[in-house]
Amino acid sequence: MKKQVDYRKLPYFETKVVKVRKTEEENLCGGIRIGDKGYRVFRKGKGVPYLKEIKQKKGNWANGENLDKIKFPCFCSFMYGAEKCYGEINKNLVFKTNEFEFTMTDLTKQTKRVSIVYGYPTLKEMIEELKVKIKPGKVVIFEEEA
Repeated sequence: MKKQVDYRKLPYFETKVVKVRKTEEENLCGGIRIGDKGYRVFRKGKGVPYLKEIKQKKGNWANGENLDKIKFPCFCSFMYGAEKCYGEINKNLVFKTNEFEFTMTDLTKQTKRVSIVYGYPTLKEMIEELKVKIKPGKVVIFEEEA
């Protein structure tokens, strides 16, 4: 039988970062240019390095993230000064100007203060300034059954 968890004894907010294995892209050793073509140099473990041609990416890119494919809210890691933090990016409508603003909410730990780090007029500006890396995320909400 499954053990019942009393959700009322859980902390109000908890962030859990799950480490996953690096992909081939993260074993990047460097890059070279031969003629008018660019190549990336990869290595699997301690094996022999190999080359892959750099293909032109389609879409609107910033800091390795495709801005056209991001859906909100999305979870990410970002740099706040020298500290690595985790957060949530939202797209909000500012009623005074009737334009969108992108906000970063710090989810690293729960605090008694407002946890919005910054508001930016463009997503590209936010991603480049805070060195944002989009991460898969999951929100679990506990509610007592009626």
